[in-house]
Amino acid sequence: MTEALVKTILEKSKTHIDVFNVTKDVFEKIKLVLQQKEQELKSAATESDPRIAIEYIDKGRLEVHFKAGNDVLVF
Repeated sequence: MTEALVKTILEKSKTHIDVFNVTKDVFEKIKLVLQQKEQELKSAATESDPRIAIEYIDKGRLEVHFKAGNDVLVF
C-alpha cells in the first residue's frame, strides 16, 4: 500500500514538473513573439495615427499584457 502511494506521488510529481517546464518554455517563446509584434505594430500605428497605443508589458515570469489600441490581451 505505502509503496504504491509513493510510486503514484513520484509519477504525478514528475509529470507536473515536466508540464510546468514545457509551459514555461512555450510562454517564453510567446513573450518573444509579442515583443517582435509590438515593434512591428508600433511602427505601423505611428505612421497611421500616433494616438494608437501599442505596448508590451512584462508583468513577471508568468504574466504579460499586450495593449493594442483600447484592447488589452493578458497572457
